[in-house]
Amino acid sequence: MLLKSHAMQASFAHLIKLYTTIISVMVVLATTVFITVSIRTYDADLEQAENTAIVQVGQMLNQNQQIAAQFATQMTSSSSNLPSIEKYFDSSITDYSNYAIDKSISGSPYFFWPTESRQFFTQHDQVTQLTLRLLSQNKVFVATQANPGGALYPAKDVKQRFAINAPLINQTSLETDGVLSISFDQSEIKRQLSQVNATQPLQVVVRSEADDEAFYFAGKRVTRQQQRDLNQALTAGNMKMLRDYHVTTKQLSSGYTVMTVLNRHLLSRLIIGHVLPLILLGLILLLGLSTGLWLTFRRYQHQLNTIVDTVQTVSDGNLDARVPMNLRPTDLHTLAGGINAMLTEIHQHIYTIYQLQIAQQEANRRALQAQINPHFMSNTLEYIRMAALEAHQPELANVVYSFAALL
Repeated sequence: MLLKSHAMQASFAHLIKLYTTIISVMVVLATTVFITVSIRTYDADLEQAENTAIVQVGQMLNQNQQIAAQFATQMTSSSSNLPSIEKYFDSSITDYSNYAIDKSISGSPYFFWPTESRQFFTQHDQVTQLTLRLLSQNKVFVATQANPGGALYPAKDVKQRFAINAPLINQTSLETDGVLSISFDQSEIKRQLSQVNATQPLQVVVRSEADDEAFYFAGKRVTRQQQRDLNQALTAGNMKMLRDYHVTTKQLSSGYTVMTVLNRHLLSRLIIGHVLPLILLGLILLLGLSTGLWLTFRRYQHQLNTIVDTVQTVSDGNLDARVPMNLRPTDLHTLAGGINAMLTEIHQHIYTIYQLQIAQQEANRRALQAQINPHFMSNTLEYIRMAALEAHQPELANVVYSFAALL
């Protein structure tokens, strides 16, 4: 019995190991496929986000550059405009007003630079700052949304970020007399980029041909240290300093350079965070299937052991033993019912055969007894006849013989 139980447990253990291995391999393969697809999808989303950022920023720059170029052309469309602007730099506002009025009276088109600046801000509400630098002047004209008429400031005190530059070409000498710098509101383009989930680890920077920064965007996952690393590399003019970064550079037709910068360590963490739920789901699924399989086999093993023990008890002589019918309605429940019915029928056959054997033995005894009684009587009478002869009683001997013959 112990050998059978041990063999059964070994068989179930082997089945559990086999099915657990099969399930584990299937779950691992499925999880690997899902992880691979997820990583490739994330890489594709990231690449698409880079392309989207480059396209959107490029469109914004082209639009802003076109606005700046048109305004610069407008400022130099008349040969008297640049001298008028130079007069603004050299005179007080009163003297400059009188100068502009006198020029218009003499037949020249009326040109008043602060008014031109105000009209420009009115026509382009996305402009945040306008800066005008003349090569012949030490001061710089600066106008903002708060002060569209502008004012003059020392060049050292003027700082402007993310500006689009347009040269002021003198129509007479065809030389550059100054530079017009316009800064545009970049909040809308940054908002659009931030809505793309894949741009969270990206830094997007745009540099002009003069290596001036025209645009910068940092995703939500970009740290201060990563921003400092990029700023140091740009300041040094050596992008090779970004060893742990993936840098994509594209030259725009406008002459600007768009760079997308991605920290590899951050990308690895994001990928791990992206696939970690799949790994955890795979582990939970594997654990659940393995536990369910083990519990199922354990229940079946217990039920089958009950059936085997009952059969062994019957084989040991206890014909009244039966398999308990408290098993769940499964195939083993049906098997137990069939075994109980078979044991009942076998018990009835054994009882019938036993009764038949007893009846047969009784009949044989009676038949033997019926055979023994006449022989016993004949032998007794023969003994009496022989005794009569020995006693010299022939008449008695003849009578006994006649009686025996009669019987």
